Amino acid sequence: MKLQALGLLAGYDTPLLGPLSFELRASRLHLLLGPNGVGKSTLIRTLLGLRPPLGGEILVDGQRIQDLSASQRARKMAAVLPHKQAVSRLSVRELLEWSRFPFTRFFEKLDQRGHRLFEETVERFSLEGFLHRPFSELSDGERQRVRIGAALMQEPKILIMDEPTAYLDLPHRTTLLAELLCLAREKEMAILLSLHDLELALRFADQLFVLDSLRNFRGAAPEELILNGTIAKTFDSSAAVFDTATGVFRLSRQSHGVRVSVECEGVTGHWIRQAIARIGNEVTENAALNVSVDSAGFVLEKNGQRRTTTHLHELLDWLEEQNQPATNKSS
Repeated sequence: MKLQALGLLAGYDTPLLGPLSFELRASRLHLLLGPNGVGKSTLIRTLLGLRPPLGGEILVDGQRIQDLSASQRARKMAAVLPHKQAVSRLSVRELLEWSRFPFTRFFEKLDQRGHRLFEETVERFSLEGFLHRPFSELSDGERQRVRIGAALMQEPKILIMDEPTAYLDLPHRTTLLAELLCLAREKEMAILLSLHDLELALRFADQLFVLDSLRNFRGAAPEELILNGTIAKTFDSSAAVFDTATGVFRLSRQSHGVRVSVECEGVTGHWIRQAIARIGNEVTENAALNVSVDSAGFVLEKNGQRRTTTHLHELLDWLEEQNQPATNKSS
């Protein structure tokens, strides 16, 4: 099953986005990124049929979304959206069981398939510890995990989420994206979510959709968007620039410190270079200041003199000293 947008215009009284043509494919994790206010939530609500398109068509497995009944749509699609209304007093267990409503009557007991799915969902999202707690008493992060679990109780073939990682800490954000990537493969689902974490998106997305500040829309494999310059053009700022070699942001300020060469490779060398650049020094080759690592620790050499420490922060302090004007050093 797939969702297709064909010449889609999305907005309110007048189009905000479009015309857009793209598709969400089964067994793929699609991520939508862009600055605040460019229309990501508007696009998501339009794809879900919660807002009528102002032009073009949305097809779900070849059928126009407006031709599907509410029941048919619930069996094919599920959503996780920001919730601002009153929070449910149902227990977590009741909320998950109720979420099987496309396949059962309201509050009807789960059948064997529903029980298997319930147990799988509880284990996948680590919900065992608060099944009997009222949903209203959970933290924001716990509620978000329950909402995602409730959406999966519908067994959708298309899952669309707006900022599902907003209330999660970094370990849970990473775990969630890894789980969603596995779910897309295992369940042959087409999954789309919006988020702000570019570096996580580049790690997990099968396909990345980018809306820039001018509402230009581009979609491709994340590596392609890196190589063609789309990521840098969209997200670079006066404070930080995207490093296409490493896939992370670097401070864009000009180096104001000393030139330093680093003789260390691998993971340790990577983090030493990052730390040295972060404090404003230029990492280069054949500099008067040289940093290396031996059995005694971090070594700083200058004009044949060596200083050794086992602490990186102390090495950085020594480099900061090199940046001080001579009057400060003698005071």
